[in-house]
Amino acid sequence: MNSSEIAKLAGVSRSTVSRVINNYSNVPEETREKVLKVIKEYDYVPHASARMLAGSKNRVIGLFIIDLVHKEDGLKSRITKSPYYLEFTSSVIETASEMGYTVLVHIIHTVEGYEKIKECFYNKTISGGIFIGQNDDDESIKTIVDVDAHKKCKSYDLLQKIENEPSFPEGALLKKVQRAHKDMHDKARELILSYQNEVITNDVLTAYIHSQQEFVSRVETLKSRISTLINTADPLTGLPTRPSLQLQIHDITESKADDLFIVIIDLDHFKRVNDTYGHNTGDEVLRTFSLSLQSKIRSTEKLYRYGGEEFVMLIYADNNASAGYAGSRLCKNIRDTKIQYHDKIIEITATIGISKYKYNLSFEENIEIADQAMYYGKSAGRDRCIIDDGLGHFIDYSTICDH
Repeated sequence: MNSSEIAKLAGVSRSTVSRVINNYSNVPEETREKVLKVIKEYDYVPHASARMLAGSKNRVIGLFIIDLVHKEDGLKSRITKSPYYLEFTSSVIETASEMGYTVLVHIIHTVEGYEKIKECFYNKTISGGIFIGQNDDDESIKTIVDVDAHKKCKSYDLLQKIENEPSFPEGALLKKVQRAHKDMHDKARELILSYQNEVITNDVLTAYIHSQQEFVSRVETLKSRISTLINTADPLTGLPTRPSLQLQIHDITESKADDLFIVIIDLDHFKRVNDTYGHNTGDEVLRTFSLSLQSKIRSTEKLYRYGGEEFVMLIYADNNASAGYAGSRLCKNIRDTKIQYHDKIIEITATIGISKYKYNLSFEENIEIADQAMYYGKSAGRDRCIIDDGLGHFIDYSTICDH
């Protein structure tokens, strides 16, 4: 049983299961209870990666001895019969022990045994692994000794995606993780080549373990920072912010839900409120507006503060018309909201832009489409709901709900 299976049974994404395990605050209580019920029912124990995210550090290294037995070779070619094998494994265990690591030794006698290795990495039972006994021309060895090996690693792809996210504020930290990742691959290449040439030394082995330790440490720091960004609510309104929205979008895109719409809500003439009543009053308007709108939207809808007086919602609708009706309902609810601040009664309106989420486009491109619909509504007089029909046309749904 793993987190993917738990996710399927609970009807959520794997990352949602991870957030429940690590007690993230941005998980709806109903979803949290559903996941915890499945975890309890199947007696699931989170694997080490989840425990690492929660703060527990893994100091276990896997030493995998590939000792496949071939009938035509008998026992002659077995790595465990080589005197060099004992010297090497002893050196690994001794060096790792001095650095505070435990070494998990596993001998593979059959091809099927590779599945156990995969399970160790998948469950993060170990923080890294060293393989001995494979043929020099093995494809996995060729990959490791390639000077661009780090670019063929899944970690490289993930780090590139983070780097390409324009809103990610920790560029310097990300660069350190990328450098540590490349250095770890470089040290792995030196270790493999030394082993192939039978000139391996404790210095080479220690350098590799140090590089691996550095990379894991940098990744943990990056995870912690991303977690902080995701779980930081907007201090004024208490709403989740853009990082939480992007995480939610990521979860949804895993399921490719075909009824997802992005709704952008922009308060009309908000600068006029600040200029007329002052910024403290403007802050109170934003705070009261957020609380009021949250109390009126459905449980499946979630409100995010995107920036300034702009808010974003994710809604599910059967078609454009249903989404347009939902947006019109929001317009009316906002229009009917009367905000009292001291002796002042302030009325507000909002212009809403809606577009269906397109999975072949990026998050930013989808936001841009809804944004264009919203700006079309601004130019058409404000206080209205405009939807992009997906065919290059903007449709005004403002008249569905009475003014």
